Amino acid sequence: MLIILDRDGVINEYDGNYICSADEWHPIPGSVEAV
Repeated sequence: MLIILDRDGVINEYDGNYICSADEWHPIPGSVEAV
């Protein structure tokens, strides 16, 4: 089985810009627990 998750807008909040550092990554509430 292969599951591919695109992070932008699926597990993290997406504002239209690329994430350049870990400090800019903010998960959507509940997404980390779901994975």
